[in-house]
Amino acid sequence: MGDSRSFGLTQPWGIKQLGGVFRPSKYDAELFSLAVPALAAMMLDPLMNVISAAVLGHLGTQQLGAVSLASMAITFSTYVFSFLVFLTTPRIAAAHANGDSKRVARLAAVGLWLAAIAGTVVVVGLNLAKVPIVQALRPPEPEVARYAVEYITAKSPGILAVMLGFVASGTYRGVKDTRTPLIAAAGAFVMQLVLTPLFIIGFDWGVWGAGMAATLSLWLSTCVLIGLMFKHKLLHLSDVLQPPKLHEVVPYLWKGLVLALRMVVTYGMVLSSSTLCIRTGAASQAAFEIMRQVWIITSQFYESLNVATQAMVAGLLGRGDTTSAMEVLQRALQLAFVTGLIFGLPLYLARGPVVGFFTRDTAVAALGVSCLPIVAGYMPLDAAASVVDGGLIAAGQTNSLSVIQMAGAVLQYIALAWIVAQGRVDLFSIWFVLKLSTVARLAGGAWVHFASSRSVYRRPPKVAPQAGNAGGQ
Repeated sequence: MGDSRSFGLTQPWGIKQLGGVFRPSKYDAELFSLAVPALAAMMLDPLMNVISAAVLGHLGTQQLGAVSLASMAITFSTYVFSFLVFLTTPRIAAAHANGDSKRVARLAAVGLWLAAIAGTVVVVGLNLAKVPIVQALRPPEPEVARYAVEYITAKSPGILAVMLGFVASGTYRGVKDTRTPLIAAAGAFVMQLVLTPLFIIGFDWGVWGAGMAATLSLWLSTCVLIGLMFKHKLLHLSDVLQPPKLHEVVPYLWKGLVLALRMVVTYGMVLSSSTLCIRTGAASQAAFEIMRQVWIITSQFYESLNVATQAMVAGLLGRGDTTSAMEVLQRALQLAFVTGLIFGLPLYLARGPVVGFFTRDTAVAALGVSCLPIVAGYMPLDAAASVVDGGLIAAGQTNSLSVIQMAGAVLQYIALAWIVAQGRVDLFSIWFVLKLSTVARLAGGAWVHFASSRSVYRRPPKVAPQAGNAGGQ
């Protein structure tokens, strides 16, 4: 593969570089200027979900289990189309890096058209099929099924808002603006913070109220994001009114199809795992939901570095500066791994109070406390894998990302089939299987970035590396 230095790779990335995390880097200022607002914005939604889950959990185990069940179906419906973020960010970043504001606005409009069509189809389809979907997941008790259908009914209209938000978020990331999404997220958070207890307890709407509070908040966030896109000249009305042409849609369809397949396969594993928990009882499913919520909210601490990495690296690659792009990726990996260590240890030590925040059911609490160490222990690897994924997205190597994650999913399905065959189905085993994906993503992504001849980052730079703050404007 040749001398890595000839490709602008200053030194091979390895475990020894972790020692350099405490030495300042010329990229730190911009990384943190992007990551901190992104963290604040990304924390608000899962934090609100945690609060909602905690309120429902204290209403009853059945309600919490039902929301977990329904959330799986809703999240799957949106997760499949999250490729809209992945495909929008590098395209917008390349156009922005080259000063082509007209192309930025057109790309944003095309993405919104696709999101609107896909979102409408999914909302209608999910509502038509909500009862058989819940029945297919075989909830252990009739009340759990009834609550799950209620939640899907109330929250499914928010799916369209989420998909439009994917494109808006990808646009802001592409122009390296993580502050505007924070404004939208803050408004949505305040609305949901007020509406959730009001609907669940004040109006006694229970599970339906939780879903409706989330839906209204999602729409507020999306409307703010799109409204500010017009204000910031990232979107023009003329482009919005012009339907996309076939040649504008084909790139999304081709790569989107591959990414959607990857998401179906990988999230199918989460659904399969959740289904196994459901069949072992409401307590197991409630504990699974607690662990899922804790993992989601703690993961934002390093996912924000993923967002910052995508924004900086995509812009650098758009200008042909592969040397600086590689250096940013390496630095983000250092910071992510150490961030995982910093937050994983307190989570392990405080696992009792954390689980107690969600439930007073002793059976649910015991399951959560015994299994939460898996989430805490894997945080450093999860963090590194997240940044590695972001590097692939920024480089436009979404097909490689799909292959890696689908390979990891195959390993997971094999392991899950084995524990089922051995009669060892329990919450600990299920989460252990889920974490095999982390290992596969980290190993596969690191190989593509640092060892493979297909690495975009190891290509000779088309421009001289930037001095000082390489990601600056």
